[in-house]
Amino acid sequence: MLDLDSANYLSLFDEFSDGVLVTNAEGVIVYYNQAMSRIDELPPDQALSRKITDIYDLDNTTSMVMQCLAKRTTIIDEPIYYRTRMGKLPTPFTP
Repeated sequence: MLDLDSANYLSLFDEFSDGVLVTNAEGVIVYYNQAMSRIDELPPDQALSRKITDIYDLDNTTSMVMQCLAKRTTIIDEPIYYRTRMGKLPTPFTP
């Protein structure tokens, strides 16, 4: 199993202009880049080590991340409408 706590590759996402959020197998945020911080209006230190469902208005059934983790598979060809933690709706995307 990949040890995300010591994975230096995550620093590759530091300069991305797109928001990047990575969770562990329990849905706890282990990486949250500055772009995600700007989108969500939340400093990274307030997102790290918190469960994704504690930050966003989601639960285990409405969070695509939690659904993927529970099913241990990807969700393909379903549109995802991301809402920031403040309820804003940016441009939709499809994984």
